[in-house]
Amino acid sequence: MKTPILHNNIAITKFTNEGHGIAHIDGKIHFVEDALPGDIATISVYKSKKDHAFAKLVSIEKPSPQRVTPYCTHYYYCGGCRLQHVDYPTQLQLKNQSVVEAMQHIGKLQNLPEVQPTMPCEQQKYYRNKLEYTFSNKRFRVEGEENSNDDVLGFHVSGAYNKVLDITHCYHQATLSNDIRNAIRAFALNNNYTFYDLKNHTGLLRTLMLRNTSQGEWMIVLVFANDDRPAIEAIMNQVHTEFPTITSLQYVINTKKNDTLFDQTFQLYKGKNYIQQTLGDVTFSITAKSFFQVNIFSTQALYDVVASCLGNAADQVLYDLYCGTGTIGIYLSKKCKKIIGIDITEEAIAQARACAIANHVTNTTYVAGDMKDVFTQEFYATHGKADVIVIDPPRAGLHDTVTQSLLQSQCPIIVYVSCNPATQARDVGVLQAHYDVALIQPVDMFPNTLHLENVMLLKLKNKAG
Repeated sequence: MKTPILHNNIAITKFTNEGHGIAHIDGKIHFVEDALPGDIATISVYKSKKDHAFAKLVSIEKPSPQRVTPYCTHYYYCGGCRLQHVDYPTQLQLKNQSVVEAMQHIGKLQNLPEVQPTMPCEQQKYYRNKLEYTFSNKRFRVEGEENSNDDVLGFHVSGAYNKVLDITHCYHQATLSNDIRNAIRAFALNNNYTFYDLKNHTGLLRTLMLRNTSQGEWMIVLVFANDDRPAIEAIMNQVHTEFPTITSLQYVINTKKNDTLFDQTFQLYKGKNYIQQTLGDVTFSITAKSFFQVNIFSTQALYDVVASCLGNAADQVLYDLYCGTGTIGIYLSKKCKKIIGIDITEEAIAQARACAIANHVTNTTYVAGDMKDVFTQEFYATHGKADVIVIDPPRAGLHDTVTQSLLQSQCPIIVYVSCNPATQARDVGVLQAHYDVALIQPVDMFPNTLHLENVMLLKLKNKAG
């Protein structure tokens, strides 16, 4: 094993979009994990290339003014909130920087308006409305830990996916989430129920999903690896007994080798099979399989940014592409004459239709299918030209066919919502053939992480120009 190369009293000068500090040593760029501009530190190089190297912090001789003490005891191992050591104003600046650099270096975009300051989240802790935990018989052991029990309930660790970090308190979701998780783990351990073995696919308890809303409704979904009916009944009854006010208590028996649940049957044990979240004057019913923005506090702010891009005309036809369960379109429905939503998932489309009916929204049409196959010029001609197209694709961005269909649509306004500025910039680089960028607005949906949502308003170019 090579002896690590140590460098002492190194000045960190910049911050990358990946959350690494940058130091220059002997003409070579060094990317230093968890370092901040302004740190003076000792670093250890663990990988060196011709023109750059990667290093870890060994010690900090002088901390950056932007450095704060992480509040979570799991921070150094979990990897879920990698920016806890960065003060919040600096986090917002970093996210703004990531958007700027994506637009310049990936999209090669020209004549852009200034990227607006990243909209902050009003609450940086306990903001998520969904978490998923893993039961495992392979504990990720932290330094100094003396616990001899290998059975844990927590998060997979980056770089050691076959092992799980036992979580005692997570600051992502409201405190009841911690009470539920800790109570279920304690009951399972006290009764010798087996935790899942990811390699051998053995054990009973597999995963735990917790969802909640700002209205105080909660959903618990326990996933079991086999149909041990007496054990399942005992566990579900115990959860109901300890948490009798839970809105929705469900379970799944997943005998597959992967954890995906979209093809699984959810069994309702107590309560309803959904929880409800109100945004503005619209109430959404969220099932275990529903896609819904995970930040309770910033979702409405995000949708209001989209709404501001539409203008005030009430006779607009809006296409809601990658509509999921219809949240954006239904939220905007009063500003439009007609909403046409498309999504690949049949179940999501069914939920969108049901949500529209429940909210007495009568101006929606929903179609299920792969976007690249459905959103064609023939479809566009059948359903009518759009005044506004809202797109909110997966992280991978747009398929080339969809991008070309958007160009051919000649729609006056496109609002592109993305959780990945890199693929968004790539796609807008193509769309700039016919569109000018009028607004770039980052929204912080994920405090203490590197992630964000970004809204871009595109306007059709004036052909006469």
